[in-house]
Amino acid sequence: MGPSAYLEQIRAAANRFEATKNERQKKSASLKKGEWKSVDEPSRIARRMISRGMLNEVGLMISATETGEQLEFNPLERIIGEDERISATFLYQGAAVARSVGRVVIRSGSGFILGYGTGFMVSPRLLLTNNHVLNSSRTARASTIQFYYWQDPKGGSGEIDEFRLIPDAFFETNVELDFTLVAVEEKSLRGESLSKRGWSPLIEESGKSVVGEPVTIIQHPEGNPQVVVLPDRDKSKITNVVDHYLHYDADTMQGSSGSGVFNVDWELSALHHAGVPKRDSDSVILTTSGAPWDGRDDTAHLIDWVSNEGVRVSRIVDHLKNCAVSWSNPWKNLFEQSFEPRPLFDEVLDGMPHQQNSHDRKPRTSSETTRFQIDQESGCATWTIPIHVSVGLGEVPTLSPKISEPGGPNLILPPKSTDSPQYSEAISRLNEYADREYLEEEKNEEDCHEYYRELPWSLEDDPELLFQELHSLLKRTHHTMPRYRDAKLEYLYPWVDLVETTGGRELQSIYSGKGFDPREIIRLDLDVDRRREALAVEFVSTEQSFGIERIEAMERFLEEHAPYNCEHVVCQSWFNRTEPMRGDMHHLFTCESGCNSFRSNIPYWEFQPEEEKVRTDCGERVSNKFEPHANKGVAARATLYFLLRYPGYIGERDQELTRERLPILLDWHAKYPPERYEHHRNMAIFEVQGNRNPLIDFPDWAGTADFGLGLA
Repeated sequence: MGPSAYLEQIRAAANRFEATKNERQKKSASLKKGEWKSVDEPSRIARRMISRGMLNEVGLMISATETGEQLEFNPLERIIGEDERISATFLYQGAAVARSVGRVVIRSGSGFILGYGTGFMVSPRLLLTNNHVLNSSRTARASTIQFYYWQDPKGGSGEIDEFRLIPDAFFETNVELDFTLVAVEEKSLRGESLSKRGWSPLIEESGKSVVGEPVTIIQHPEGNPQVVVLPDRDKSKITNVVDHYLHYDADTMQGSSGSGVFNVDWELSALHHAGVPKRDSDSVILTTSGAPWDGRDDTAHLIDWVSNEGVRVSRIVDHLKNCAVSWSNPWKNLFEQSFEPRPLFDEVLDGMPHQQNSHDRKPRTSSETTRFQIDQESGCATWTIPIHVSVGLGEVPTLSPKISEPGGPNLILPPKSTDSPQYSEAISRLNEYADREYLEEEKNEEDCHEYYRELPWSLEDDPELLFQELHSLLKRTHHTMPRYRDAKLEYLYPWVDLVETTGGRELQSIYSGKGFDPREIIRLDLDVDRRREALAVEFVSTEQSFGIERIEAMERFLEEHAPYNCEHVVCQSWFNRTEPMRGDMHHLFTCESGCNSFRSNIPYWEFQPEEEKVRTDCGERVSNKFEPHANKGVAARATLYFLLRYPGYIGERDQELTRERLPILLDWHAKYPPERYEHHRNMAIFEVQGNRNPLIDFPDWAGTADFGLGLA
C-alpha cells in the first residue's frame, strides 16, 4: 500500500465526515423519531424493502406517496427490525462469502513485501480492492491474494491458498473512487482451483443498505488472519450517504482497506477504503491518547478512529460501465496469447454467480433490474422487482495470461527477432564500434572548444542571455534529427549508451543501474516492434474510419502496454510524442521496462527520510513524485538540456515540471557531476545530431542560466 495515498484517503474521508456533521445529526434525530423520509431517499428505501421481500409494504408505501396519505408504519423499522436475532442462514451465507475474501500481499518487483490489504472476488476471475492497495498494473503483477488465511480453534492457521494476480488479463483502477479491479490466476501456487472461492456480485442499483441499517465487514486488519465485524445496530450501522460514499460505524484497522461492506442479506453495499480519524481544531490527526499522530505507517494502529467510509458499489458499477466501451475493441489483443477484457467484465455486470452448472447461467437483463423512481411533480412511482443470488460456486473457464512486459518476471516471448534485417544491422553496428576507443578525450576537447567558440564568455554573468544564447546554439546546430526507432537501434544501443566496465561494455538501466547485454536489449525491442506492427495491422483492418486522434490513441496504448527498454527522461506524454524531441538522444537512455513502468510519467522529486513512499530497485515514488535509485545527475542534466533546447514545451502549465522542482535538478547536477560515461555519450551524440549538452561540457553554467525561462 502506498502510505501517502493512504493518508490522502483518510484525510479526504475526514473532510467529508466533518462537512456533513449537521446532516448526520439530523438524520440520527429523524431516525429516532421515525421520520423515515428525512433519513434516506425513498427510492433507496424501496429498493431495500424489495430485496428483503417486503412487496406488500412497498406497494403501500408507493400508494401513500401517490395519494399523500400518512403511512401507518415506518419502512426503516421494517427493514432494520427490532429483534436482535438473525436467521442461522446468515451464518451459512457468511461462511460462503468468507471463502471469497483474502489478504492482498503487496510486493515490489523484487518480491519485497510492501504491505497488506484485503480483497474479494466479484466475478469468477476478478478481484476488487482499493486503488491505494494496488495502484498500478506493475504493483498488481508482483502481488498476490491469499485465501484461507484463517486462525483455527487451536490458534494456528490453515493451509493458505495463494494466487497470482494477472493485470495483463484485466486491470481497471480509479483514484477518486479508490478501487482496483484485477484478474486472478485460475490456479493457485499449489494447484487449487479459483472456482472454489465463489464471489459476491456487484449490484448496480442504489439502496442495498440504508441509513440506520447495520453492516457486516469481513477483513484482514493489519494483514492478520481474517476477522468479521458482525451486524450491530448500536456499533456497526450506516450513518450517512454522501455522494459516492457511505459512512458507517464499525471496527476496522489498517489492512482492512479493500474489504466488502455487506448488509444482513450479504448483498455488497460498499468497498471499505478509509477510516475517519479524530482530528483537533488544526486538522491534526490524533491518537487514542489524544497526542498528535506522528504520521508513520507503523503507528497507524494508534489513530483514534471515529467512523469509517466506503465507496458505494453502485458508483463503482457506473464507472465501470462507462469504461466498458474501450474494452470491446479487437485491436487491443496485443499479443498472440491474449484475450479481451470485455468477457471478464461482462461476468461482473451479469450480477449472477455461477451455479453448479455454469452453462445454465444467464445474464441479468434490464427487465430483471430494480428500478424505483418517484416523479416529484406528478407523484407517479414506478418500480420493478429483481431476483438476486448473493453467493455461488461453480467452474471457471481457464484463461491464459497475456504476455508480460519485456524483461518482466513471467516472460512469454514470441519467436525471436534475431533473423530480421533490423537485428543484423544493429548487431553489425555494435561490432563495428567494438574496437573503437570509448572516449577520444583529445578530440572531444577540440570539438568542445570549436562548438562554443563563437559564444561570448561574458554571458556567464547574465542568466537570461546565457539561456537564450545556449538555446539558439543548440537549435541551429541540431542538423540531424533521427526518428525515435532509428535513434535506438542505430545509435543508442550499439554505441551511444554503452557503459565501459572492467568486464567490457554493457548497457545499464538508468534508474536501477543494472547491466544488460546490448544484444538482448536490441532483440527485446525488436520483439516489441513485431507486436506493435501486428497490432497496427489489426487496428487498420478493423476500423471503418480513423483519423489522427485514433492513431494517437493507439500509440498511447502501445507505449503503456508494450514499452521499449528505453526511457525518455522527459516523458513522451509531456510533449505529445512528437519529433524531434522523441528521437533526441540527449534525453534517451536504456531503461528496463519494469523501471520504465514504475516511473511512468511522474516528475522527479527528492524525498526526505521521513517521507512515506514506495521503494523498488528503480527508486522511490508516490502518486506524483519519483526519485531514481541511480544516475540522478545524469537524469537532471538531460532534463535541463531539454529546457534549453525546447523551451515552452513542458512545465508548470500541465505540472510536468514545476518551478519548485528545478532546485532538485540543479542540486543533483552539483552533487553528481559528469563522469566518463556522460562525456562519451555527449561526444557520440554530437557526431550524429550536431549539438551537445552544454551542462556536461561546462557544469558551472547550470548555476547561472535561468532555466525557469524554459518552462511553459
